[in-house]
Amino acid sequence: MHPIIQALCVFPLVLIHPAAATQPLDTRFLKEEPYRKTKQKVDLSSIRTEHDLAVVKAAINPIMHFMVDVHFTEAPPELTEKLMTEHGRAVLRRAPARNKFNRYSVASMSNWKVCGDKMLSLDATFSDLLRRKFWQEQYLFVETVDGWRFDEHRQAQCQSRP
Repeated sequence: MHPIIQALCVFPLVLIHPAAATQPLDTRFLKEEPYRKTKQKVDLSSIRTEHDLAVVKAAINPIMHFMVDVHFTEAPPELTEKLMTEHGRAVLRRAPARNKFNRYSVASMSNWKVCGDKMLSLDATFSDLLRRKFWQEQYLFVETVDGWRFDEHRQAQCQSRP
């Protein structure tokens, strides 16, 4: 028998390549209501740990609600009242050239970054209804006593521990 095959029979693959034994993160919650169709546009490939996934899972529904509401020509009152901090209301940038015929909806959400238990950011790409024009934005969400809210257009900056 070839020496490599013998070695594989004697040593479990885990000892040779530990990454082969890691379990993929459970992202089944992206298939659940509410916002099931919007959640299909989420790319969590940047999330590596169970802790970060748990934070995303806790924040996903308010973030999806925000992403759906932000593309409307007239912002629903709940967008500003329930889904944004005071600072977020002041700095929110809306899609260019929005009207009832020309509006942008979220096409993808990627580059998720979690900082602790109370902050996360993501990059969102929006497209017009014909998918000819695209607009990209970064969103930072923070957890408040009232839930997850949009706070800023930037990537989360994690504080390093001393």
